[in-house]
Amino acid sequence: MYYCYISHDKVSNLLAKYEDHVIDELIEKRENKKDKKGEIGISRIFQFLGLTLTYGRSDIYHKEMKLRENIIQKLIRLLELIKNDVEDFNPNEKLKPSHLYYYSGEFKLLEINREQNIVTIKSNSENHAIILHCSLKYFSSNSDFNRPIEINSSNFAFFKGLRNVVFETVFLNIGEDENKQIMGTPIFLLLSDLVGNL
Repeated sequence: MYYCYISHDKVSNLLAKYEDHVIDELIEKRENKKDKKGEIGISRIFQFLGLTLTYGRSDIYHKEMKLRENIIQKLIRLLELIKNDVEDFNPNEKLKPSHLYYYSGEFKLLEINREQNIVTIKSNSENHAIILHCSLKYFSSNSDFNRPIEINSSNFAFFKGLRNVVFETVFLNIGEDENKQIMGTPIFLLLSDLVGNL
């Protein structure tokens, strides 16, 4: 189990946003002991925070390893800050716009757009479909964040649409398309089964 995808931009932007308000939030929590929410599914992610989770291959250059360690630490910090704001995805409830949701499920590849460097993946949950748009450069097997990922023997089956994989994710809800499919963009994708490196 490891992070095969971390959106550096979203992590950095959300972290800056939440850290701007963290002092006020801590004061408010001390004064008003509110009921916690959104810790059923997202709490599973926190089971892993004390473990040594990796982001990508072990055979990468030392400089790149430091960069990856840095973004993992930022992600852990962000998850600690947002855990009370993340809700479990419930297919029977209407999703809030621009809200963060935790979801775990089987995803399949829909499209790789090389012009926009975007990969689109889809998961079905009861009568709903979740469509997530991901930046190719943030998949972990890429050794250069300024260049889109290259297909190799480890990720071939997934990126060619031959194999579905199970991801755990926290995603930002963007809205619904014309087919009432839920569209979002993930903060991270945690690979839940062993399928090689993505």
